[in-house]
Amino acid sequence: MAASGLGQAGLALLDQALVSGGRFVTSVLVGRVCGQESLGHFTLGFTIVLTILCLQDSLVSVPYNVYGSRLRTRARRALAGSTLIHSVVLGAACSLLLAVAAAAARSIGALA
Repeated sequence: MAASGLGQAGLALLDQALVSGGRFVTSVLVGRVCGQESLGHFTLGFTIVLTILCLQDSLVSVPYNVYGSRLRTRARRALAGSTLIHSVVLGAACSLLLAVAAAAARSIGALA
């Protein structure tokens, strides 16, 4: 049992190292190849994407995981359908908001 837990902890640590290393390498490459201004745009965009993912996780995914495990089959299916609809609506709203923000930034000359 302890070896299994240790193996899972090692895999979690390896996963985190790969994700963090990948982000670091990506940032270095964007900074070296595209320059400081593009690195700033990339960082801002990536921060917005992560914020939207956290929003989706806290508003949709976590409630499904918490309440879904308590429900019987039919109710769980209904909750899964509701979760899907909420995910699609949230995704569409965020996409629309990002499109409006990009159009506004382009119109004031913030984006070339």
